[in-house]
Amino acid sequence: MPLYDFKCDDCSEVFTVMCKIADRDQQTCPKCGSSKYQPHHSQPLDIGDPVRLGVIKPDGGFQEVL
Repeated sequence: MPLYDFKCDDCSEVFTVMCKIADRDQQTCPKCGSSKYQPHHSQPLDIGDPVRLGVIKPDGGFQEVL
């Protein structure tokens, strides 16, 4: 099952839930019990960018886009 991060609209608590995709809209905030929340992304995703992740170095074919 995937992990989902949410931020409570009422108390601003950020919480993570492991649940089925079908159940992600049926969660409650563990701090205040509210069912009003938004998806929360704590850090940008760099998936699929090996240069940014430092896995490979750019070669002569790469150009800096300004």
